[in-house]
Amino acid sequence: MTGFRVGPVSGRLRWRPFAVVVVGLGLVVLAGAVSVARGDFPIPLGQVFDVLLGGGARGQRFIVLDLRLPRALTGVFVGAALGVAGAVFQSIARNPLASPDVLGVTWGAGAGAVTVITFAGSLGAVGGTVATVGVPLAALGGGLLAGLLVYGLAWRRGIEGFRLVLVGIGVSAVTGNFTHYLLTVGDVTDAARVMVWITGS
Repeated sequence: MTGFRVGPVSGRLRWRPFAVVVVGLGLVVLAGAVSVARGDFPIPLGQVFDVLLGGGARGQRFIVLDLRLPRALTGVFVGAALGVAGAVFQSIARNPLASPDVLGVTWGAGAGAVTVITFAGSLGAVGGTVATVGVPLAALGGGLLAGLLVYGLAWRRGIEGFRLVLVGIGVSAVTGNFTHYLLTVGDVTDAARVMVWITGS
């Protein structure tokens, strides 16, 4: 551990976490470059970095900057968001094994999406705004409701990780069974749409 001061700001630097962060960022950059380089039209890594620094041919700039780089950045940010979400779950539950599926949030989100798909499908309305906006919003709402329900049921003058996990498993079982019930009563086409959601979760 090393102390440092930059003007009015001072602190202590722990070398091991700092080294882990630096190495991790380096691996992310390397993996992103490999992702950008690979594809139907492969580009050498050296030329990928050349394009990122402002050089390269016009076709290479289009492939790297307009097609592949946004995809790679999306993967990085989504992965970072998932990592933060996992850390939040584990810190709230005070359990390193806690995850959205254990705490019922995954099946809660699935139940919300399946409910909209099933009932909208019965009205012949699974498409357009319902498919692009309604279903994701229903999944978000279902996940939030499941999380709030688990937290409320687990609250007893505070939150204990063991009780939170047990309640989460129960809520996950209930919402999962509800989802499977909707699959049995829904249309075959709706069931195919539903499988995309619950398989991805």
